[in-house]
Amino acid sequence: MKYFLVIWLIVFLIFYFMNGNKAKAVSNQKISFEIIETKYFNGIEHNYEEILNNKAGQYASIEIKKNKLSIENFENIKVKIIKDGWEEVSYIDGYYEFCKNKNQAINVLYPTKNNHFNRNGNRLVFDDIDSWLIIFYYDSYGVDKCVQYFDLK
Repeated sequence: MKYFLVIWLIVFLIFYFMNGNKAKAVSNQKISFEIIETKYFNGIEHNYEEILNNKAGQYASIEIKKNKLSIENFENIKVKIIKDGWEEVSYIDGYYEFCKNKNQAINVLYPTKNNHFNRNGNRLVFDDIDSWLIIFYYDSYGVDKCVQYFDLK
């Protein structure tokens, strides 16, 4: 009987750790930028530009005129983003940073001036203060702010 319990415990632990690793692998899977764009910004006139797309990373941006997306409407989008499992890792000076996992981020800038600063004090320069700037990041090695955030969590 004693051996039966030990074997059962070993089998349980093996399945537990196998499923835990599987869940982590799934949670770090890349979400298509096109899906993100459609899910949150569909029906809003915007310019989408893919800047980089390869195995190691992807980088794209969206610009939306402020008269096409109000702060109040963005707050509704933000609620959806958070509800879908993205975490708001910081908000400073009109600059929102969201992470889905260690590898994927969405940054949103609502510019009110030409120079803004992120949470690390880095200056963000954006010339068109009449438009929102939304940036999608994916890095297979990890997005620094997301790695830091999830490592501390």
